[in-house]
Amino acid sequence: MPDNEQEYISESGGRMRLEVLVAAPPTSKCKKVIGLMEEMAAAYPGKIKLDIYYAGEQLTVKPPRGYQVEGKSKKIPSSFVNGLQVASGEIPDAEELRKIVAREVSKREEFWER
Repeated sequence: MPDNEQEYISESGGRMRLEVLVAAPPTSKCKKVIGLMEEMAAAYPGKIKLDIYYAGEQLTVKPPRGYQVEGKSKKIPSSFVNGLQVASGEIPDAEELRKIVAREVSKREEFWER
């Protein structure tokens, strides 16, 4: 598995996506966002896949629709939960992020961006 990808796979094999776009090399703000998203992924073992994209580097996985729709206008750092942008150019609020992740994970797996 590439260094920029962490997997938390559900029993059925489905994984909801968490994604972050950060600077290369990551700034202190980017590192905080990565850490926060790693915490969110670890809170749901078996259900979440975390992808970390580094600005200017070739993507190693195909991002979901929500990430692609934002196009080149994404600010660094940017955070996405199940294809929904939750922060752009800032560190997401931890409590709000927890609520969003919980809401998206609670959806049936067929509604997860993969």
